[in-house]
Amino acid sequence: MNGLSNREVAHALQIDEAQVKNRAQEARRKLREHFADTCALAEQRGVCHQCLELDGFFEANAGDPLSGGDGGLPHRLRVIRDNESVATGPWTQMLESLLSEL
Repeated sequence: MNGLSNREVAHALQIDEAQVKNRAQEARRKLREHFADTCALAEQRGVCHQCLELDGFFEANAGDPLSGGDGGLPHRLRVIRDNESVATGPWTQMLESLLSEL
């Protein structure tokens, strides 16, 4: 996880390696459930169509968030990490609220 071995993660969290594996598996399951059909970026299904559609709709012209990389997991995680600190605007907050109600 993030370049760390299970042993290193276990040591940092002060838990057993088996617990690290269980927690990682549970986290993956929750992410798959949460992003099941909404985020090609998280689901590793190629181009992020949702982002591209929103980009075009709002005329942001930011383009494909996966451009400029190989599209592998490290690249996808870097894109997510780079964008997680960006403050969401009112439209995004409203959209997230509506989606969470579905």
